[in-house]
Amino acid sequence: MNAVSSKKAIILSSNDSLRTRLIGMLEKVGIKYTILEEKEELILSIFNVDVHLVLIDIDPGDENRFKLLRILKTIRPRLNIIVILNDLNTDTCEDFIDAGAEYCLLNTECEVEVTAIAGSLESFEDIKTDL
Repeated sequence: MNAVSSKKAIILSSNDSLRTRLIGMLEKVGIKYTILEEKEELILSIFNVDVHLVLIDIDPGDENRFKLLRILKTIRPRLNIIVILNDLNTDTCEDFIDAGAEYCLLNTECEVEVTAIAGSLESFEDIKTDL
């Protein structure tokens, strides 16, 4: 079993199956997490919790999808955001990256990437601090 990290993550998803998979990935690398289902809860949590990673299951048709990312980055510019989509295309990913996401991943293929990203949070934070 891995040592527990001091890093914390928030999972924003209403998809039970995806939440279960994301929890397993974070537990695998010892990251503490909170699960939320509402965007408003996420914004409030960012103010109250020292969170290092947000995993967001976003519906590409959501009118406020980019606004949410911009709000999160305004509140916490160094927050690591991973957007997880059911349908991945280059244009959509570029839009999410432009709005503040560090990564844009396909729901069905995100296990390896999320585990690697979450597992490297300590060194990733050091890199961002040096910028």
